[in-house]
Amino acid sequence: NNWELNGESIKFGHDGLLKDGQNRLKACLQSKKDFLSCVHFGLEPKFFLNLDTGANRNAGDVFKIMGIRYYDKIPNVLRLINAWEEGKSSTRNCVLQNKDLQAIYEHDTDNKLLEESIKIGSRLKKKYPLSHLSTLYYITNQKGYGAVISKFINDLDIYSTLGTLSPIRQALSEIQTMKMERMPLSSHHYSIILTRVWDCYLNKKRFVKSDMIIRSDSVITPIY
Repeated sequence: NNWELNGESIKFGHDGLLKDGQNRLKACLQSKKDFLSCVHFGLEPKFFLNLDTGANRNAGDVFKIMGIRYYDKIPNVLRLINAWEEGKSSTRNCVLQNKDLQAIYEHDTDNKLLEESIKIGSRLKKKYPLSHLSTLYYITNQKGYGAVISKFINDLDIYSTLGTLSPIRQALSEIQTMKMERMPLSSHHYSIILTRVWDCYLNKKRFVKSDMIIRSDSVITPIY
């Protein structure tokens, strides 16, 4: 038995979740050897974010430790929101670290709206990538387009029944064709297309075939 009392304890947050000691407990189960340990309960989850830095925690782990719903989806959505706000179409060059995402979540994000956005994106993820729909829903609500984006989402859900000139139907039909023809679609493509469709939908403009032409230097349509 190599596990001795050394001051390290098994720690649980006030949310009831295990925060520190996972590896020791896993080793105990695998070896079928019991060990003595101090156990602490009711601790503040966010205090554990800087523990076990050698464990290579990703951003999803950070939000899971914090007890946040959709912990596995929030990092990508926050990164894409940040990218769009900077005029970028993807998170490829995003330099936000775990601590940056935590600070954004705690100080610069409407958490209730973010959760609602991810819920919407999850429901329609078979029609469009979750992170992109969640990002559009979040930013447009922040800009005061709550009623319009709600109608947009409802129309997207039933896009195949919309009129042939609907920008939503045109874009999603083209995307389906591209998928069947195995044409590459990246986050860059999805961001450009979705912001163009939203701009046409909001401003009652026609969505034309050239709107589906995406180049490497294409930029997203700003949401004002």
